[in-house]
Amino acid sequence: MKGIYIFIFVLTIVTLISMGDANPLPENPQKRCPQWRSQKFSGTCIQRSNGDACNSLCATETNGGNKGVSGSCHFDFPGFACFCNAC
Repeated sequence: MKGIYIFIFVLTIVTLISMGDANPLPENPQKRCPQWRSQKFSGTCIQRSNGDACNSLCATETNGGNKGVSGSCHFDFPGFACFCNAC
């Protein structure tokens, strides 16, 4: 009988600890994007190694020139395209 009480006590503690992280607030709302959305610019890069070109394009075209916006070049039939992480 004593084992059942210990089991229920441990289960309660574990449940309370796991509920504490259910909806954490961000440390600084400016640092994190509310949601990730991708913006595509077709024909703007030639190969996967054109990351720098995509970064400058994404900083110019999205979010008012914010330098924090990054981009990467990926295959997009029939060529390549810059995909921007626009916040």
